[in-house]
Amino acid sequence: QPLRQALLVLLGTSLVALVALFSLSPLLTLIRPDFAPAIPALRILSLSLPLFFITNLCMWVVIAIGQQRRLVATYAATFVFNSLINFFTIPRFGYLAAAVTTGLTEALVLILLINPVIVAFKTYDTQNN
Repeated sequence: QPLRQALLVLLGTSLVALVALFSLSPLLTLIRPDFAPAIPALRILSLSLPLFFITNLCMWVVIAIGQQRRLVATYAATFVFNSLINFFTIPRFGYLAAAVTTGLTEALVLILLINPVIVAFKTYDTQNN
């Protein structure tokens, strides 16, 4: 129950933040007109917000169940993934590629951490029902 509640709160909060950042990003030009080129990158990054929020919860669940070594492996693998994909895409597509690869990397973190979290959810439900 608490894990589900945390998941729902984080997901809801991230979706509100996503909509706000995506729709309000053009207002950056009110701060400084030179910020206009950053709007597409901010919008791309905002689409990844739910991933960042959920992987944060996954990280803490993995720590709570004592599988910190999984985090080391996960973040080492995603570091290599992100570095390689940036190496090949940024020279050709620029900073927008970096924004996309950030989201892809966070999706990979979620994929690598989701299994122990699902097991923890099921174990918690079994023990408390």
